[in-house]
Amino acid sequence: MPAKDTSAITKSTPATSVIFRCLYDARRAMTKQEVADACGLSLPTVYQGFATLDEQGLIEVGGDRSSTGGRRAQTFAVASEGSAAVGISLTGHSARCIACDLYGERIAGLYIKQPLPGECTAESLTAAIEDIAGAMEVELKQRKIRPIGIGIAVPSALDPQMGKLLNTSVLRLGDAELYAHDLTRRLAFPAGVFNDANCGGFSQVFPNSEDTSLAYLSLERGVGGALIINGKPFEGPRGTSGEFGHICIVPGGKKCACGQNGCLEAYCSSNVLSEEQGMTLDEFFADAERGVEPAKSVLDEYIGHLARGIQAIHTTLGCDVCLGGELSGYLVPFFGEIQAAVEAINPFPDGEPCAVHARHPFHGVPIGAAQLMIQRFIESV
Repeated sequence: MPAKDTSAITKSTPATSVIFRCLYDARRAMTKQEVADACGLSLPTVYQGFATLDEQGLIEVGGDRSSTGGRRAQTFAVASEGSAAVGISLTGHSARCIACDLYGERIAGLYIKQPLPGECTAESLTAAIEDIAGAMEVELKQRKIRPIGIGIAVPSALDPQMGKLLNTSVLRLGDAELYAHDLTRRLAFPAGVFNDANCGGFSQVFPNSEDTSLAYLSLERGVGGALIINGKPFEGPRGTSGEFGHICIVPGGKKCACGQNGCLEAYCSSNVLSEEQGMTLDEFFADAERGVEPAKSVLDEYIGHLARGIQAIHTTLGCDVCLGGELSGYLVPFFGEIQAAVEAINPFPDGEPCAVHARHPFHGVPIGAAQLMIQRFIESV
């Protein structure tokens, strides 16, 4: 049966929202009586709420519950696979696009990567987003899945009031002004624009996140970060919280793209292991894993700088530091070395590793962007 159109769902009654959240959090099929008992609602109210959710295509029949006598009770669950949120991650040279079901699980086989224009402008970037989102919409339509929203992750902090991107250097836009609404104006579905590191951090804690706090360190072409407090990205009043890439780890050191010297980004960007070495990341890590010089020595130095950054974050915040971003996937075989390097300079060693690995090392950013739209959608039901 084709999925019902959920692209224009409006705010439901409070009771319907409670019923949907009950089913969503349960992650199992429930009878109407079980939902009524769990929510403290009358059966007529539950019946009305179920009718609304069914009309919106948000629930499905889960089967009959066995009974010792009389009619078997029918069960219902969230129709998590009939709808999807799309996540798009923008980097300096490409856009990556994935889709997640209502529980934030990536849908297998749905991945699109496209290069961005060589001469990037605000207009060409907007057109590229429209193009890749349209291509994903076609893929979803073929599977009879309807999009509920599109999350766009950008390598920049955003002004919380105006939605202005505060740093467009990674996107190669120079001093051009770019706003969140510029990137979403051509999209046919609800859309949101988020900092890429916040997306990566959120992907570590969604959907059961209320009691989780961590620092997320994003290692890509740019080095960013996010602070997740009780399951939610903390952006701060200026939208710049978690910009760990601009911690100074080498006073007076290498020039950073931000204009300062010695920043963590200048020493731990993927450029250090690829462009500066004249090879791709695949080639570099193939050499490093075999112990081939100079790759092994360069990686040892890289790990030393990375450890200083992790130690500074952990000492300041006192929480685990999660390594994510595309580069973190390549670092998996060397994670023991990273943890040892951090422990060696930790002023408060306790034998417990403070550096942890991301759940989604390669695609955490677009997954998190999709999950943030799922959260918005759940709150709108």
